[in-house]
Amino acid sequence: MEKAKSKDQRSKIIDRLRRISGQIQGIERMVKDEKDCLAVIQQIAAARSGLARVATKILAQESCRLEGKKNKTEFEKIINNLIDLQ
Repeated sequence: MEKAKSKDQRSKIIDRLRRISGQIQGIERMVKDEKDCLAVIQQIAAARSGLARVATKILAQESCRLEGKKNKTEFEKIINNLIDLQ
């Protein structure tokens, strides 16, 4: 049962990453087409937010929590960097 849950979580993360990838491609087109800079910045902020949500999901998984306990200082740096992104 646990493996199925893990596979489902991984699948959801991959789906989110694909959506973000599409956003990045859209941002690239916007820059090439010289779209309004505020619209470009808004899309960049949305992509960053999406990546932060993915990072949060990954950190929430049990394996990450266990790794965090092994190297607490590095884990805290990752958490602080994630907080700075939001």
